Amino acid sequence: MKLVFAVLPFVLLLSAWAAAADSQICSQRLFYIEKSTNSNIVAYDANIDGKGMLNDEEPMYIYWSRINSTKKRALGWLEETFAYGVNYLNETAGLNYLFRITALPDKTVELTMADGCPRVIVNINGEPAILNKVYVNLTGTGLSSNIKYIELSGVSADTGALLTERITNK
Repeated sequence: MKLVFAVLPFVLLLSAWAAAADSQICSQRLFYIEKSTNSNIVAYDANIDGKGMLNDEEPMYIYWSRINSTKKRALGWLEETFAYGVNYLNETAGLNYLFRITALPDKTVELTMADGCPRVIVNINGEPAILNKVYVNLTGTGLSSNIKYIELSGVSADTGALLTERITNK
């Protein structure tokens, strides 16, 4: 009987450790846009409500952030309207949202919950992928800047392989 009581805490500890190892840690950060001209990024974070679903009113927080800093700034009207904002195409009660990023009007993107975690899915080189980063290579400065190319980076939703697609300005 003493052996059972001595072993029981060990078994419970192992069970708790295995359950923790199986549980997935979700990140609120969906993806970000990085520019070649400075270290600022535009962050796209999931807005999760108290029930663990995407917030119907505002499913994503979109804001400026400096790498290695906690400072955040909301997008301005011009930035949101002509570059970094999103246009939602549909809404399905906190489950998934189809949208387009203003700077990438030819790419339909899906914000969804997968295994309880928010994900952004987009086709990269024709393959469904979890989007991690958009890199914008610019020439010039300010209002006279031009996009040289945009590079999408993510992980294949099917195989887990790293994927990259470069879209050049035509």
